[in-house]
Amino acid sequence: MRKKRGSQAVELALLLPILVGLTSGIIDYGWYFYIQNQFSQVVKDSARSSVTLDHQTSYLSPCQSFNQSLNAGMNHLGYSQQEFTISSQIVNDNSKRLLVEVSRTYQPPFGLITTPEFNKVKTVYRLEDQNWEGC
Repeated sequence: MRKKRGSQAVELALLLPILVGLTSGIIDYGWYFYIQNQFSQVVKDSARSSVTLDHQTSYLSPCQSFNQSLNAGMNHLGYSQQEFTISSQIVNDNSKRLLVEVSRTYQPPFGLITTPEFNKVKTVYRLEDQNWEGC
């Protein structure tokens, strides 16, 4: 009976670090994908609203409108403006498009395993109002 009790303790000592690592990895990556989804939705909604806005009446360029909308959306999620970087520009090829790239540093809840360092979203939308030359 004594040998069995000792072997169970050894098995627990061997398996516990693996189970803790797997559990923290599941939580870290689950949180990463959750934050990435929220981040992506805010960026895409902000870009979509900025390209469909009538800029003749609002006096804001699509880039200014995007930045304003993104800041409001990110503040709603609890992020300050210093936590993310915005790059937005109007691309002139056959049709004018708004190219947007937003990134923020990701900090995992546990950090026991390696996760991506950044949440990054890149999206392109065609401008409804084709009269804009730049941001």
